[in-house]
Amino acid sequence: MSKFENFEVKGGNNQFGDNNTQNNTTNNTTNNHNGGNNNDSSGGFIGAAAGIAGLVWFFFNHIDQIYYYLNFLIFLSVIPSVSAFLILLLTTNVSKTDIIRLVSSTLLAISLYGLAIIARSHAPDIIIKVAHQAPSFLDFWKNLSEIGQKVAVTNFLSAIFIGIAAFFALLGSVRQFAYSLANSNRTGWWYNIYNFMSPFSMRLTVALVSALCGFVWALLNGKIPFPPFS
Repeated sequence: MSKFENFEVKGGNNQFGDNNTQNNTTNNTTNNHNGGNNNDSSGGFIGAAAGIAGLVWFFFNHIDQIYYYLNFLIFLSVIPSVSAFLILLLTTNVSKTDIIRLVSSTLLAISLYGLAIIARSHAPDIIIKVAHQAPSFLDFWKNLSEIGQKVAVTNFLSAIFIGIAAFFALLGSVRQFAYSLANSNRTGWWYNIYNFMSPFSMRLTVALVSALCGFVWALLNGKIPFPPFS
């Protein structure tokens, strides 16, 4: 009962089939430059590619630090929900709904943490090495084959969407924390926060985070098509 209810490698023929995943990309992600460069890209495409290349280069240069903070965000996402449950346990009767919200928030955090581990393991060491050795993002991008570029972008996007999912999980948890401190007569600062964050109810949060996790899983398993980058 609610408390409110009572009131890749280029230069050969090594190419992957459509059903291969990123686990097989170690030897097929870098270029061996044997000829001239193809400079027929449009200005808009070059600008977009340069922006993507710069972000992906930064990501692979700092991948361990990024996943460290990503895992910290995931861990943080469950703290307000646990705190809310303890507050409700001490101040009022805990309902079945409160238990379900706590379990949901905890499962989201565990799922996101596991997905982050999987995503990190999908990042090929050879691309990380190329990123560290490249003096600029242009050199990094040119040293990747088309397959290598797709693998790099896939890993970058996976981390981005895991971060977004963790942030939404945190918002849902914060709303639960505000609920635990809100006045039962529907007044006060904490109730206003709880009411303002209505879009982040735990039910909607679970649906949204689950959808984002499914999208990341599809990315990591090569189910999302990408246009050619070069």
